[in-house]
Amino acid sequence: MFAHSWSPYDATEPWGSDPAGIEGVVAGLGGEGSQLAHAEVDLEDAEAPRLLVMRAVEKFGSLDTLVVNHARSSVGGLAELI
Repeated sequence: MFAHSWSPYDATEPWGSDPAGIEGVVAGLGGEGSQLAHAEVDLEDAEAPRLLVMRAVEKFGSLDTLVVNHARSSVGGLAELI
C-alpha cells in the first residue's frame, strides 16, 4: 500500500491534524516497510500526481489499483455543499 498525506492542510482545519502526527498514522497502518510506503506531497502542485505515481512504482514495481479518497472539509451540512 502506498499512502499519501499533506499535513500542512490538516493543521489548518478547526480540529487540527492527528495528535500523533503523520508518523503516528503511518505507524497505525503497520509502519513503513515492505508492505507500506508513504509520501507527503502537496496536490496543489501540478507535478504532485506524477510524483506520487512515480514513487509508488519505484517502491512496488507497478500500480495495480488507485483509490482516490478526496476529502473536502466543511463544517456545513450536505445540503450546503450541493
